[in-house]
Amino acid sequence: MTTYWDELLLDIDHKRQIQEQMEESNGKNDSFSQEDWDRGVQEGRIELPDQVIEFDEHRLLGERVSFRLPRLLLPVPRGLAATEYGMSGNDQHLFRDKGRQVLFGLKWTTQALAMEQVEPYQDALLRQLQSLKSDMQIMETIMLEADGLQVGCCESLFQLPTGYGYQVLFMTSLEERLLLGSFQFPLEGAELWQPLSAAMIRALRRK
Repeated sequence: MTTYWDELLLDIDHKRQIQEQMEESNGKNDSFSQEDWDRGVQEGRIELPDQVIEFDEHRLLGERVSFRLPRLLLPVPRGLAATEYGMSGNDQHLFRDKGRQVLFGLKWTTQALAMEQVEPYQDALLRQLQSLKSDMQIMETIMLEADGLQVGCCESLFQLPTGYGYQVLFMTSLEERLLLGSFQFPLEGAELWQPLSAAMIRALRRK
């Protein structure tokens, strides 16, 4: 019984520390509003105190959708994506930086999904993921709109061999089929990549 309470208290303290770290990171970008991030992605350039991020437009899935991604994210060749990440086929795309710290993945599945089913599907998927991945911690779930699409977003933490990773998972309906995508990066990079990922999702455009 003592072990149980010790583990429980450690878990609560751990979540508190992570939340404080996230709030501290987000506070560093207080001068940047959501509109600033959105405008920078749309205009193709964001100037931060310590770096400049430039974006290119990528037409994906047979030019059905387009994303504006930072130039530091490079497309992973299909053969490499298949062997290293299990992603293959024309309906999947993978991008990553040279240091392999940041990943963007997109998959247009064959699963039928109407637009009004996006939010219920997100709720069901999160329950399934939490039951399969006990180390995953949900940080936030929201619904966004991008070019008339209803987009479900879930932000979560997951365990890495040397720390924690942060994932921004998103889903919507494209031509009545489920479209899944995600941005993944180390927790230490959340100050930049969490608001930037959300802005790139909001900048999603369809054909």
